[in-house]
Amino acid sequence: MNKAIFFDRDGTLNKEIFRKELQKWTAPHNPVEVSIDTKIINLLKKLKKKNFLFFIVSNQPDYALDLIDLKDLNSVHHKFNKILSLNSIKICEYFYSYKHPQSIKKRYGPPCFDRKPNPYFLKKAKKKYNIDLYNSWMIGDRQTDIECGKRAGTKTIGIINNRYEFNKKKNKPDFIFKSINKIIDVI
Repeated sequence: MNKAIFFDRDGTLNKEIFRKELQKWTAPHNPVEVSIDTKIINLLKKLKKKNFLFFIVSNQPDYALDLIDLKDLNSVHHKFNKILSLNSIKICEYFYSYKHPQSIKKRYGPPCFDRKPNPYFLKKAKKKYNIDLYNSWMIGDRQTDIECGKRAGTKTIGIINNRYEFNKKKNKPDFIFKSINKIIDVI
């Protein structure tokens, strides 16, 4: 069986963008906003040597909320993937949920079975790539990432930022770090 690391994308590997007009943090809305720190690239290279398969599991609700169109979403994805590819980092598969409970667009509202914290995509990867979830990891910056990993049976790492907090009593991350670069100490 294979072992995997499931990463949240925005806020974990890629920087989030503060939208003044919305008064909230969001994923990038155009390729120019995609920003992956060199320290993260170096971390991924180190983790690659440990023979993990890499996956991105990300809620991308801005399409459902009519804040971005699919063309721009795809452009952001391609820029993100290009940066990783140019650094010899392979993502086995990207799993994006475009749904949101308050969706403005038809077919992108409830039921939101693939949105984290539901472990739908982790279970899908398990079947498709023969993943041992018990020896795999879910890494993210939000409680939904941690709950997703817990429900799937992975180990979890929470990355602290000044925007979101982890529940320290229920579905607490196995490890919490201020910087994603510290995860190499436990993986």
